[in-house]
Amino acid sequence: MRNGRRKRYSRDFLDFLNSSVDMAHLVKSCIKDRPWFHTSECRHWKCRCPFHHESTPSFTVYRDTEQYHCYGCGAHGDVITFVMEYKRMDFVSAVEFLIKEYTLWMKWAKHRRKIRKVVEKK
Repeated sequence: MRNGRRKRYSRDFLDFLNSSVDMAHLVKSCIKDRPWFHTSECRHWKCRCPFHHESTPSFTVYRDTEQYHCYGCGAHGDVITFVMEYKRMDFVSAVEFLIKEYTLWMKWAKHRRKIRKVVEKK
């Protein structure tokens, strides 16, 4: 919270944010010191978990759902949850970090204009 006020984001915007950020790219940019392995057809990416010490890769990023899960410690979630846990941020700070990092306000504005045009044509 800044200045004692809590920012609110619409469910539509949060869904847009989660679908706009490539989870594998985000995780790879944060975890540069660990080797990555991909499964067949590059649908899943694996590495050693950033949330606990381990010797074999159990941290999996699912490209089709943009979710992650660690089979060692049970950590799981979406892009917002990953930023909150990895960078130790609260929800609003994590959303603001992703907005700035991926310039999502401009993309969101374009997305909204497209939706309005489709609705107006009907």
